[in-house]
Amino acid sequence: MIAFEAATWDLWGRLEEAVRSGRPVRTPDMYQTHPAETRRFILAMDSLTRARGDAVWLAEHLDLDGVENLLDVGSGPATYPIALCRAHPALKVTVFDLPATLAVTREVVAPSGVEDRIELVAGDYHTDALPAGFDRVFLSNVIHGEDEAGCAALMQRCFDALRPGGRVVVKDHILSEDLTAPAGGAVFSLLMLLSTRGRDYGFGEVAGWMTDAGFEPPTETVLPPPFSSSLVIARRP
Repeated sequence: MIAFEAATWDLWGRLEEAVRSGRPVRTPDMYQTHPAETRRFILAMDSLTRARGDAVWLAEHLDLDGVENLLDVGSGPATYPIALCRAHPALKVTVFDLPATLAVTREVVAPSGVEDRIELVAGDYHTDALPAGFDRVFLSNVIHGEDEAGCAALMQRCFDALRPGGRVVVKDHILSEDLTAPAGGAVFSLLMLLSTRGRDYGFGEVAGWMTDAGFEPPTETVLPPPFSSSLVIARRP
């Protein structure tokens, strides 16, 4: 994670340019173009999540009673699927992510002890339909990399991937309706401006995309410190 943060130094040096133009100062490729960048980014996300304990907390608190299969969209290193499978012996997880990412994901999953219950599926949720027939769809730190139209389209794809009665679970920074709090999330939006098409969003925005896609009105659960995100969960009728 330290190596990844160091690599963003030059991006922050171009903050004025990004603010004035409203556009990222690097190609918003989610670090897919160069294998070394991909590896650094994906392993940084794994190390951060493990060090802070997000995945273990989620595995202990997310209601997965009766859930047999879960689709993790944009999973990256599969840190969450590994923790969820360890906590729920009957659970099977499908990881859907870009091919360059999955090359690194395989390295993380292989020694996990639950690799037989994690399936890796290559694809691009911008252009490809998601695998279907799931009890849960999970997205962690995905929507902040997309613009409003991209998030709306993604929620529709998640709806289509779920069985009736299934739920979508979004874990991300969720800001106040004026998009200024919590401060860490607001500052993180600047990093997203520098490097992606996205930003952090308010609950009303996320709820709007979900209900427009056909979900029932969602709920928000703010995670306790030291975590900096919330869970927004909605049910497909």
